[in-house]
Amino acid sequence: MMLMLAISIALCLLTFVHADDTLTLDALCVAGQCIQGSFNVSLGATLPGASGSKIVLLPDQYTSTNTPQLVRTALGTEFPTPVPGFNLTNTTSLPFTIEPNVAMIAFGGAQFQSRLSSMNPISPSPNTSFSPPNATQLNARSVVMGSGAWAALGSQVGNLNQRTILWETVTDMGELPSGAIGSDLSLLDLQYGTCSPPCSGAGVCTSIGICACPLGFTGASCETCQSGFFGPSCQPCSAGCITCDDGPTGSGKCLSAPTNTSSSCNCLNGVCSPSGTCQCNAGWGPGSNGTACSACAPGFFLDATGSCEVCQIGCTTCSSGSGICTSCLPGFSVSPSDNTACVPSTQLAAATTCPDGQYWSGTGCATCSPVCETCNGPLSTNCVVCGVGRFSFNGTCVSIASDGTCSPPSSSSPATLVANNAKQECDTCPPKCTKCGIPGFNVASAFSSVQCTACLPGYVLSQGQCVSQCPTGTFVSTTDNFSCAACDSSCSTCAGSSTFCLQCSQASQFALNGACSATCPPGTFSSSGACLPCNADCATCSGSSFSQCTSCSASRPVISGQGRCLPTCGQAQYYDSSTSSCQSCDSSCSSCFGPGGSSCLACADKTKVISAGSCVAATCSSNSTVVAALGLCLSDLVTVPSNNSAVAPDAQPTNPNTGTPATLSTVTTQVLAWWQILLMALGGAFILLLLMILWRRWARKRRAQETREFAHDMDRKQWHHRLRAAFGMGREKAPKDVFVEPYRERIEDWELRSLRSEARSQGSRGARSRGSDRSRSEGRRDSWESISTLQLRGATPHSGRFEYRDLQESLRSKRSRLEPREPIRERSLQRLSATSSSYYASTRHTASPSPPRSAPRSERSAIPHSIPRKAPTYPPGFNPQQIDNWLTPNNTGPGESRNVQTPDYLVPLHDEAGASSSHLPLGQYLTPTPTGSSGNTNNPFRPKAF
Repeated sequence: MMLMLAISIALCLLTFVHADDTLTLDALCVAGQCIQGSFNVSLGATLPGASGSKIVLLPDQYTSTNTPQLVRTALGTEFPTPVPGFNLTNTTSLPFTIEPNVAMIAFGGAQFQSRLSSMNPISPSPNTSFSPPNATQLNARSVVMGSGAWAALGSQVGNLNQRTILWETVTDMGELPSGAIGSDLSLLDLQYGTCSPPCSGAGVCTSIGICACPLGFTGASCETCQSGFFGPSCQPCSAGCITCDDGPTGSGKCLSAPTNTSSSCNCLNGVCSPSGTCQCNAGWGPGSNGTACSACAPGFFLDATGSCEVCQIGCTTCSSGSGICTSCLPGFSVSPSDNTACVPSTQLAAATTCPDGQYWSGTGCATCSPVCETCNGPLSTNCVVCGVGRFSFNGTCVSIASDGTCSPPSSSSPATLVANNAKQECDTCPPKCTKCGIPGFNVASAFSSVQCTACLPGYVLSQGQCVSQCPTGTFVSTTDNFSCAACDSSCSTCAGSSTFCLQCSQASQFALNGACSATCPPGTFSSSGACLPCNADCATCSGSSFSQCTSCSASRPVISGQGRCLPTCGQAQYYDSSTSSCQSCDSSCSSCFGPGGSSCLACADKTKVISAGSCVAATCSSNSTVVAALGLCLSDLVTVPSNNSAVAPDAQPTNPNTGTPATLSTVTTQVLAWWQILLMALGGAFILLLLMILWRRWARKRRAQETREFAHDMDRKQWHHRLRAAFGMGREKAPKDVFVEPYRERIEDWELRSLRSEARSQGSRGARSRGSDRSRSEGRRDSWESISTLQLRGATPHSGRFEYRDLQESLRSKRSRLEPREPIRERSLQRLSATSSSYYASTRHTASPSPPRSAPRSERSAIPHSIPRKAPTYPPGFNPQQIDNWLTPNNTGPGESRNVQTPDYLVPLHDEAGASSSHLPLGQYLTPTPTGSSGNTNNPFRPKAF
């Protein structure tokens, strides 16, 4: 049952929810006017209204003088919430402006129905590469343009690919000039026009007027390449290349060795080991700033070439640049004749000089070690000048190889030392060399003839020297990626390979993509013997700059006076392809597609609207105005019914121009759809049926409850009386015969009075008086029926006794409650008297057994009982002992039998044969045949056992 109730309520609620949509008094407003009704637009900002309604504020400037009263009232409790794609310039109070914060909002239907998406220019990131997006399919019928934004739309018009620039909001694409928009509409470009100077093709103008450049581009207009990027699209050079042929006109070929990876371990003149530590070249050590291999180690000084040379023999420290010795080894002193060298102190103190191979021992000259040419002691570590084939290194004489390289003091050293005949010691390699030698070394070899054989990372080997870039006419060999190789004879400069010419040897030829050509093709220009590509904005050019274009591509067709190719003309101009120039629009247009007043894309007069490309006067209904930001009537967006009687006077806005109240229309009840009416009817019928079912269940339960209460009262009386009798406090029980007799006498009195009254009325009254007597007789009969023997016996089926107060309760109950079965009325028996007298005659003696003999009146008066006694009055010849053998209904036959003087009920009953019928068992009634005209009857005399 609860489920049925829930279903019915849901059906009704669903219907009312659908109906309520049409009853909501939403308002669509602009500055100066509101219209209430139904609409479906997603523009501007929303504001809660009264009674759950919604107020939508369209894009406009709202001030304290032009804001409608309806809006001002709502602003007292809450401020507008912008719709996505819009913002408010002031979020706290008036005045404020609602405007788009995106470049374009597209709608699938005309008049801004079915919003599709909001779009902004795809701004590139300076840390990521970027390519202009491809054309995007655009199934739009209307668009809202942000301030200063423009969109390039492409479509198919016949066999032509049409390109149209939109600067302002379009209400309906179908109202634009013929040929402006065709089929297969797509978005080609979307930008803001607020950047000055305009961005190049690689950059994107943002809403703040700054060109956003992608990775590889730089400049105020993103017109050139960053270092390490080359070509018109500014691609990155090869990985690991320090320098390459970069720039917008570069080839990208690597001009140097792979990048120095030593910087990863903060190593300047050394090599980073796999473990991350720096191994310095010979003569180098950590600098004062913590950078590894950035300063000369002790015993070395920095010369003019940037190399750390070894100090003279015996000198432990010397000055950078000059090599002047500032400290000497123990036993040595600065030479008086050469301040860059140190000599043994004994040699200065001795009176005589010992020859080579001997030293002064204090008493005379002693022999040196065999490895020493000169010495200051007997040991091999006391050598001043080493012997033939050996050179000094940190006080030790070491052997040399055939190329003059010294054996390194430890195998862990990454660099080698080379013999310096002038110093008689091992010296460092030239700058940036990790290995070097002197081809064909001998005692006469000059140190300047040393040749590098390996370089630090980031340097290339060119003619025995480590340089950062190969000189002209050479290129970095792809064989080892660090040595410079010679170019082919056809190239004066080359890169990547000997035949990839950057410049040709012959002056009449131009290098083009590595080859030599007699002329430069379109899209390139000649410079320094090479054909270089134009800037990406130009179709043809006279130089590498983006402002040196001589013709433009289709994507940027407009060439400016400064030699630049631009994607569009100004907002009030159109591109004339015949002259390749920008021309002014007609005065009626704020933006246009072509010449004349029928090519407008937007109107200069904001009170007019576009119709087939022309600006015409608006025909607005409901006294509404044109929404300047949208280019259509406010009433075109709202469904306004003719009945606007619900407008409150104080809700009408005031027109700021005229000072008169503006019309504020409202929507009332609209006609429901057929399915809504059907649904409401079904729901109402279902609820009515449900209520009837619930009422019947309630009535049955109430009747059952009353029956249970009655039975409970009877049972309660029974055991209550018995309990009182058990203690001798109750009335004395009377046998059945005893209490039946007094009650029977009471019945006899009522019957006799009825009989006498009926007998008197038979002869003295007419038809009219008989009707009145019947009414009185029915009243008496009702009283009798209410206390009949049947009711008496049914009231106390268990007790076997009857008290007067039980009779009173039975009478009150009969008067106050409806009986389950209505007893037979007197007039029903009268209708049967004429036709059924034989039946009553045959059954009169069998109606009930003869009652037992009553006690004498004097004895009965002594029997205690609760029914008061009254002496009965009998008609002449009436025997009260035969009361059980008589029936007492009135005349039950047809109307003609009522004229009989003697009533039928005084005739003794007998059967058809005249013999008396046998008596029925005690406690049962006779069941007569149907006594009415139909088979159904309310006869109470059916067999029923008590």
